[in-house]
Amino acid sequence: MDDTYESWGQRADEFENGTVCIGIDLGTTNSCVGYWKEGANHAKIINHTATDGKHKTVPSVVSFPSQGNPFVGFDAVEHEQKYEPDTVTIRSAKRLMGKTLAEMADEQKYLSYTLCDADGHVAIDLPSKKSIATPSEVSAILLKYIKDTAEDKLGHQVFNCVLTVPAYFNESQRQSTLKAATMAGFQGIRLLNEPTAAAMAYGLFIAGKKRVAIFDFGGGTLDVSILSIDSGTFAVDGVGGDTHLGGEDINHLLVDFVLDSISQEQNGGKPLPLPLTRTAIIQLQQAAEHAKVTLSTQKDVSIYLKDVGGIKAHKMKLSRAKLESLCAPVLTRCVDITRDVLTSIGLTPQDIDEVVLVCIVGGSTRIPALRTKLSALFDGKVKTLSFDVLCTSVNADEVVASGAAIQAAILSGVDKRVFQDVLMMDVIPLSIGIEMADGRMEVLIPKNSQIPISVTKSFDTYEDHQKGITVEVFEGDHPVARDNVYLTYFNFTLPRHKLGKAGEFQHAVTLSMNENGVLQVKAGAQHEIDENEAAVSKKWIVVLGVYMACMAAMYVFVRVYFSTDRLAYTDQYSAVNNEDL
Repeated sequence: MDDTYESWGQRADEFENGTVCIGIDLGTTNSCVGYWKEGANHAKIINHTATDGKHKTVPSVVSFPSQGNPFVGFDAVEHEQKYEPDTVTIRSAKRLMGKTLAEMADEQKYLSYTLCDADGHVAIDLPSKKSIATPSEVSAILLKYIKDTAEDKLGHQVFNCVLTVPAYFNESQRQSTLKAATMAGFQGIRLLNEPTAAAMAYGLFIAGKKRVAIFDFGGGTLDVSILSIDSGTFAVDGVGGDTHLGGEDINHLLVDFVLDSISQEQNGGKPLPLPLTRTAIIQLQQAAEHAKVTLSTQKDVSIYLKDVGGIKAHKMKLSRAKLESLCAPVLTRCVDITRDVLTSIGLTPQDIDEVVLVCIVGGSTRIPALRTKLSALFDGKVKTLSFDVLCTSVNADEVVASGAAIQAAILSGVDKRVFQDVLMMDVIPLSIGIEMADGRMEVLIPKNSQIPISVTKSFDTYEDHQKGITVEVFEGDHPVARDNVYLTYFNFTLPRHKLGKAGEFQHAVTLSMNENGVLQVKAGAQHEIDENEAAVSKKWIVVLGVYMACMAAMYVFVRVYFSTDRLAYTDQYSAVNNEDL
């Protein structure tokens, strides 16, 4: 008895050789798409057209006007600047993936749109359209735009993609991402962890052995992965991170600081009345982002706010030292997570040969204080994969999409000569287990287990004449199953001859996950026998053997006795005797 549950992909095993498969970096702030061309020495990145020229990345922004179709990417950013009252512009939809309204409640004041509940998950209210949009639906619009752009470039339809996600995305977040890709029109989808993708692009042509730490501090998430690279083999040793820790959190701290400055000057130190208007929030977000980016290269910055959205015109200065003081808890958390990942797999910073910071233009990894902290942790073994051309000619804005494009080429059989020796072995970021009768979480596949993997454990029946097994699968590391993320359940019927008293029989449960993240669950019953029962079983096996031997001998005798040659001889003999008569 078995069933399957797709975890990291959908029909990823069915990519046909030679078909075009694109690699997509679906980012919190910006997204990027690439592909591998036969005979090339690196992935090709597809350009996106804007009013100021062509860009390798597109803003992960979708704007819903009161009438007409949504604006996407650069058009959405441009439309946002018009401050139309009925328009809802959604940024950072990735941070909402798989979240509940309660989990996002503290962020509402920083958002220019209103969150609501949709079947237990967070959604965005679209008042002018009298509807809502889920994060998956918003991301699907962005992915459809990326798909159309790729098809225009390549000249034919594209149905398969490798789509990157944060390594620490839980199952709900992965399922939301898969749903978005399906709604966008993709049929074959493989999810790939972002740090693994970055490592593949960075280390594809590196000779020799290296143990590398990939530090990816994006707009909405932090990912830390430790990989062993050996001439085309990429083995993920361990992953860690926080799916709700990124540059947006630093922006929020800056927004709070600016609001405090405004309240001191304009409201006698009293907090400004909430909620703020949509236009005020947009202006504050833009000011915070500009200040953060500027202070990565300059000592101070001036912040100007227009008289808009209920906030009077305001001017203030912010120093780099003040920024670093404000975001010190965030930076400390980043370093702590990095140290925890190493500890979880039994390593120390001294075991790492090289640290790669995925440092995009304007990214929070460029904050000098963060780089200083990481450099101190790793004794200076930090290499910044920045917008400058490094190593394999991979731009940091493109490195994750490039790695996804490489994996896409491998899955679809493109350029086998180049990739014949490339092997990627990933791990699961969170433990997977089942709920026991007493509510405990029984872990079958521990976190950081390399896939593919298969684990079997046997469990006693817990009640008399138990007729079936319900296997409820959870993801997480809390000892109480219900405090982890619920994945799915399977019902299995026990054979009638295996019904008995509680504990008399055992049932085996097997969890298997292949390299594409497809989780398979098997369950069955096995009788627990003692030595006396085993002896009896052996006796009956002997008796059965003798019986089968006798039956075989009888079968041979019958075949010989009634053989065709013998019957023909008998007929001939009978005919001769009849003639004599």
